[in-house]
Amino acid sequence: MNIWYNIITKLTNNSVSKFSSLWNLYNLSTEEIQLLRTSKRVWFDACKKGYSGIVSILIKNGTDNVSSKFNGYNGLYYAARYGHKDCVELLIGYIDVNSQGKYGLTALYCASRYGYKDILEILLNAGAIPNSEHLVKACEYGHKDCVEILLDNGVPISDETLDKATQNGHKNIVEILIEFVDINSQYVCGYTALHLASIEGYYEIAELLIKVGGCDVNIKSEYGDTALHMACEHRNIEIIELLIEVGANVNIQNGNGDTALHIACKNRYRKNVELLIKAGDIDTSIKNKNGNTAIHIPKCFGYKEIIELLEKTD
Repeated sequence: MNIWYNIITKLTNNSVSKFSSLWNLYNLSTEEIQLLRTSKRVWFDACKKGYSGIVSILIKNGTDNVSSKFNGYNGLYYAARYGHKDCVELLIGYIDVNSQGKYGLTALYCASRYGYKDILEILLNAGAIPNSEHLVKACEYGHKDCVEILLDNGVPISDETLDKATQNGHKNIVEILIEFVDINSQYVCGYTALHLASIEGYYEIAELLIKVGGCDVNIKSEYGDTALHMACEHRNIEIIELLIEVGANVNIQNGNGDTALHIACKNRYRKNVELLIKAGDIDTSIKNKNGNTAIHIPKCFGYKEIIELLEKTD
């Protein structure tokens, strides 16, 4: 029926706010008004697209869809998901701010995940209950304002917050979290935030974790890797320099018995090998679980430049 498209077109014009009822807007028949009241399409389109005038009029005229769900979510969720502050304000009082949709997601989750600071504050003031997952999402996606608001509201901090902020390169959020978290906490695979910064190449975050946070640079992951192993694996030369500068142990062996030098040789990156050698206390005689010292690796693959470097060291 074209009635839906006609209504959407008329209600989204500039004069929509002056209409207080569907009756005086259209002179619609009773049958048409009833049809409109029961239409999920109009209701959820209005909530998703931010047509606050339509939402207001439908509420005033007793729509049947305020508490209904589409694909497992209600109108408040969609309004928050797409950042429609006016619609969120209209729906509070008609929909429970803590109501959960599919997978347990709420409007507050959306505001935290997508960084809608104003909506986050509106929902919290209306009684929405925040949790650690909301904070994790704000950290993961770099929404500093939302992180600060959630912390001010006493949201518990999990170890995952620092890991997510670090892994995604959000230095400004790492700066906030440092004073609240255990800087050496280990999460997935036993990685610390420094492991993650070393993998991703986030030099400024690594420096912050070490020089401000005072993290332990020699912590091993579940695989026995230190941050230096990971920096060598991913060829992040600036971080290798930083770790050596602050005294990282260059001779620690991982689960395979490899030192950082073994890793650097495997990756055939001369500069990294040079840095490790210049560290001064490198032990080139250490053997991994295969019985190989670092020099065995370039010899197997014919990496002449690296062989020459190591032979000079020996």
